[in-house]
Amino acid sequence: MNPISALLICLGIFTVGYLYVFIAALRRDAREGQPLTPKPLMGVVSFIANFFDTLGVGSFATTTSMVRFFKLMPDEKIPGSLNVGYVLPTIIQAYVTIHGVSGLGVTVPPVEVDPLTLILLIVSAILGAWLGAGVVSSWPRRKIQLGMGFCLAAAAIIMLVRLTVFHSLEVGTTGLTGIKLAIGIVGLFGLGALMTLGIGLYAPCLILVTLLGMNDKSGYPIMMGACAFLMPVAVVQFIRARAY
Repeated sequence: MNPISALLICLGIFTVGYLYVFIAALRRDAREGQPLTPKPLMGVVSFIANFFDTLGVGSFATTTSMVRFFKLMPDEKIPGSLNVGYVLPTIIQAYVTIHGVSGLGVTVPPVEVDPLTLILLIVSAILGAWLGAGVVSSWPRRKIQLGMGFCLAAAAIIMLVRLTVFHSLEVGTTGLTGIKLAIGIVGLFGLGALMTLGIGLYAPCLILVTLLGMNDKSGYPIMMGACAFLMPVAVVQFIRARAY
């Protein structure tokens, strides 16, 4: 079995695990008289945010801005809600870029990326998310507000740089080696932890891998794959703390 096939099987396992944990939490909340009440406007926000997500802008900062503007949920619930709610669309994005899809007159080929680089950076992001979610899920409202304020400011700068400086970068390698690979692993660990606070991983990840010499396109399966794996892991922590 090649590494990519093994990675996709693991992605399927993570997906099933997420659905089990999330559905069990919904049933628990319903039994205890605290069912989640969906808000239709949240669907519109999610549609817009995830459209831009596929372009590498990221959905977390855009969703946070719209959620706070329309006052759709308490600030302390935003990081957990983003991580819990965006698991499935992110998994679909990861599958499309890593495996490719064909149907309904549309063919999307898989994006070329070095399997070792892809897997190591994904594992690093997962570890960062597990540790980060454990911290953020227990934070009080004021800390969450301060953290999100910092993250939104950072995200605005990152997205500006991403869309202007790095957007057209098409040359570079499809993987990392040596010291660059080590830097990438440390960087994804940190981004995985920060993602649990709501800053998002997509734009920072693309900037990091392109700075390390990879081409822009090969960064997509890395950023989408990392989020597809780390979000189900972070979800466990947020659901345990009821921080969504």
